[in-house]
Amino acid sequence: MRYADDIVVGFQYEADARRFWDEMRERLREFSLSLHPEKTRLIEFGRFAADNRARRGLGKPETFNFLALPSSAKSRKANSSSRGGPGATACG
Repeated sequence: MRYADDIVVGFQYEADARRFWDEMRERLREFSLSLHPEKTRLIEFGRFAADNRARRGLGKPETFNFLALPSSAKSRKANSSSRGGPGATACG
């Protein structure tokens, strides 16, 4: 059985993101569900992400392809939306 379960959640602080991740895992476990280990990850985002990662000796911030839309669908969606967010922490 499959569920429509893709989600993106943004947090200002990493500690909050980790706490949410742990609590989400525990909550899903109560229903015999789990997060997909290859799709679920924390990514650093925002206007300071590149500088913060560079200071720690890391490369560019990660990106992700939400819902893995084909490129033509992505451009249609981008053109139809007037809002854009700064980034996100991804949980799959």
